[in-house]
Amino acid sequence: MSQLTTQNENWFQRIFRILLSPYVLLALYTVHISFAISNHEVWRDEVDVWLFVRDVSSIQGFFDYLRNSGHPGLWHLVLLPFAKLGFPSVTLQVINGLFSFAAAFLFLRFCPIHSILKFLFLFGYYFAFEYSVIARNYMIAIMILFFIASIYKYRWERPVLYGFSILLLANTTFLATIIASGISLLFLVEIILDKKFSKEVILGLSLAAFGGILVMLQVIPKEESQFISMGEGVPTNPYTFVVASMFAFAPAIQNWLLGAFFSLFLLFCSFIYFLRTPRVFIFYIYSLFFLFIFYTFLYLKSYRHGGFVLLALLFAFWISFDYPKKQGSKEVYWKYFNLFFNVLVGVIFLYSVRFLYKNVNSDRKFHFSGSYLTAKFLKENHYDKPQTQILAFSADRVKTILFYLNHVKQVHFPNGDRFGSYRYWTKAEIPWEREESKFQPKAFELWATKDWDKSNILVILTLPVGKENKEKFELIYSPQFEDKFLTEEMFYIYKYKEK
Repeated sequence: MSQLTTQNENWFQRIFRILLSPYVLLALYTVHISFAISNHEVWRDEVDVWLFVRDVSSIQGFFDYLRNSGHPGLWHLVLLPFAKLGFPSVTLQVINGLFSFAAAFLFLRFCPIHSILKFLFLFGYYFAFEYSVIARNYMIAIMILFFIASIYKYRWERPVLYGFSILLLANTTFLATIIASGISLLFLVEIILDKKFSKEVILGLSLAAFGGILVMLQVIPKEESQFISMGEGVPTNPYTFVVASMFAFAPAIQNWLLGAFFSLFLLFCSFIYFLRTPRVFIFYIYSLFFLFIFYTFLYLKSYRHGGFVLLALLFAFWISFDYPKKQGSKEVYWKYFNLFFNVLVGVIFLYSVRFLYKNVNSDRKFHFSGSYLTAKFLKENHYDKPQTQILAFSADRVKTILFYLNHVKQVHFPNGDRFGSYRYWTKAEIPWEREESKFQPKAFELWATKDWDKSNILVILTLPVGKENKEKFELIYSPQFEDKFLTEEMFYIYKYKEK
């Protein structure tokens, strides 16, 4: 803004400009995520990686876990030194919060969209809760994606850095791998069309391609992996592209038909918008196609998965400013359409802000996971001690309790007859987790064969003890609240009755 324009501002315009300045927004965002993280109890999908890198004892075990879980290992490698060195478990949330801060800085400093759109996206559901407060491998992917967008205009001057960044992005989460492959495809197309065949450019492209090879080496599932049975080549939902689009663009719309119409209309408008930058359109249509293929044949369960449709749109929107727009005879109509599209993007960001408030407020009022209160009970009643032995039915759920304990590091899981702290992500575990009422008697039969000191044993279940074993156990803890988020992580704790 020129000095003359600044001097001609009235007080309202000046305040508005200051409030929407990058550093003010970054400060507000930092305050927000600090508050939100401090009120958030982690749940099983967050703690599994932390417990895994803390307790894994071999390189083979590390890669076996990755192949079964379906995620490449960059996030795991970031956490590994902190977990191995005994840092407190809250480090998991702190690290994710730092990635959130870095991503916000890159977005506010380098994204060329309007300040109002920046504000709405920054304080929308995905960026201010789902990926920043819930500590998984998504925010590290977003931070790297935003870094790539920030240096996009310099990709020919710094192709090795550009290619290495794509490599890192691909190795965060498989959804990010799809977007990284779209960026790599665009890179290849431009190299060919623009005849950019320097050694540095070829090296950058090679690094990006090597990132994809590394992902395949890590995530190709083993025979026992849960992902072998997922989908089984049959669409899990023929309307997944609609559902994923609604997750991304209309998370707060309650009416399904209205949400579907709005989301598909926005998809249609985005196709028209990016047709003016054909190279960006290649990236966008490729990324959406393979995201929808993934959702249809493998997995789509919640907002955190569908949010990558929004990220693909945002990245395409961001880099489109680095290309000259294809000129046409009806330029005035494109001008109005451009304004309309920006307003439409603002509307989806605004819906996301509304959805953010609902979730942050609920996370403040309710416990995100019942594991926190369960662990609090164990510590307050002096059960968190080295000699305590915990028998737990579900590896997937009870592991979260261990995240909050100081002395009990492992529990016994009947499925596999093993002591452990994290899930193996195998097909064999799925029936036990989904049908506790059916498999619970088998667990008690196994435990009955063990020569253990029953005075130091606790049994943690997600369902009450069945009637055939009820007389042998004393209930000492039961679920304490109606949890809005995860009613699955609510536990019953039993002690063996003294004879």
